[in-house]
Amino acid sequence: KFSFMEQWNIIKAYDYCYNVTDGTHDSPKQTEFGKYLITSKHIKDNRIDFESAYKISEDDYNKIITRSKVDQWDIIISMIGAYCGFCCIESSKQTDYAIKNVGLLKVGNEIKCKWLYYYLTSPHGKQQLSKLRSGSSQPYISLGALRNLDIPVPNENTMSDIVSVLSSLDSKIELNRRINDNLIPTYYA
Repeated sequence: KFSFMEQWNIIKAYDYCYNVTDGTHDSPKQTEFGKYLITSKHIKDNRIDFESAYKISEDDYNKIITRSKVDQWDIIISMIGAYCGFCCIESSKQTDYAIKNVGLLKVGNEIKCKWLYYYLTSPHGKQQLSKLRSGSSQPYISLGALRNLDIPVPNENTMSDIVSVLSSLDSKIELNRRINDNLIPTYYA
């Protein structure tokens, strides 16, 4: 544990976020047209894999989002299975997908959202999430455990400075990923 973290406040997720909830536990029927249903297995590489997700009806979508609509500057986190603890930030203003068996940390503020995301993806954050896991054959994080997750919170200036540096690095990494994605097909052609 870093000594500077000892000077930071520790806040429970239910106090840091304005809501901590999860998606539906039902299994809506797959449809050819409609909205995507995102589950734990669709949260990979800090983003949502829409290509492997299936669609559900508008009616099912509307039922699910009354409980757990994903908005800009929310974090979604896998709560079950092999990807348990993987998370990503929703940065888009327009969201049109529903979630199932996925935690939803409603932050609603860019800096606070990114701080929480960087914490959850840090070695310390991953260790904390690992401690919350239950189940041996099928690991899961309960909603109650997620709500009680301890989050180290520095003062606003420190938080903003750290988020700024990490966001800049993430932007460079994403740019390099896109460049590589564009080069690879050309190379193998």
